[in-house]
Amino acid sequence: MASEFNKQFFFIPSERKQIHSVIHSSCVRLAKSLLGKRPDNKHALIPITAMGYIAILGESRILFANLKDEIDMNGQHGLLVSLAWQPHIAEHEDLSIQHIPMNLTYYGHPANLKNLQQQLTGEFYKALMLIDKKYEGMPLPSTDIELIDLSEQFSLPSGKA
Repeated sequence: MASEFNKQFFFIPSERKQIHSVIHSSCVRLAKSLLGKRPDNKHALIPITAMGYIAILGESRILFANLKDEIDMNGQHGLLVSLAWQPHIAEHEDLSIQHIPMNLTYYGHPANLKNLQQQLTGEFYKALMLIDKKYEGMPLPSTDIELIDLSEQFSLPSGKA
């Protein structure tokens, strides 16, 4: 097991806005396939190099953190999550349909969130394809991460999130 020193921390601030949207089913299928390649049922990290973001794949949601949004919190250094996708898989077990409804949760300021979402839609899928090709026939590397929900502790100053 990784030590606290090797663990990657991701901080989830208070929700700023939530909207309903759709996600292409091919993206959901590929994300689920990559989750199946984890040897330890932990989250999978997907670098989105073209945008300077990292995606944290979980069973029920995908979190996105900007690599520039580093913070220190109670002696723990990590990244601030700015966006989450929560596809409604249970409503659409048939992943052959074209689009699947999802909730988008924004944790940052709403100014450029629409542009961020549009760019992530394409770049995230490209990043998934690169990881899928790189680890074809192999398990994804294990990463020890911890998600810390800041909304339960306090709200961040409005200039940071």
